[in-house]
Amino acid sequence: MRLEDLDYFLAVARAGHVGRAADGMGISQPALTKGIRRLEDELKLQLFVRTPKGMELTMPGKAFYQRSLQARRELDEALREAGDLHRGSVGLVRVGVTPVVGGAGVQPGLCRVDGAATRRKNQRCGSTQRCVDSGVASG
Repeated sequence: MRLEDLDYFLAVARAGHVGRAADGMGISQPALTKGIRRLEDELKLQLFVRTPKGMELTMPGKAFYQRSLQARRELDEALREAGDLHRGSVGLVRVGVTPVVGGAGVQPGLCRVDGAATRRKNQRCGSTQRCVDSGVASG
């Protein structure tokens, strides 16, 4: 499956019209139509019903649209994350604190850590000592 065909499908599903989708993507209508046909042939599904007003998703098309949106978002996030990791500008810091220590004693240090990277993800969670110990042991 070509990623561009998936993007064409998503654009037509959102626009409900091949011409508007093609204009929005900056490609020709025949190129977009060819991509949709190629995708339908590959999937062996009719994704759209062609109507005088435009394109309507079939039932399989609606299901494929929802999953395709999720897949495209995940792929976009994976590409962003890979680029961030390549540049060394992202990581994950998990900090577990018990109610006794509380967030107040840890907060100033976390603020310094937050400022040290452009896209570092921090997860803060309050828990029991046993849960914190278990989390540290399991990574």
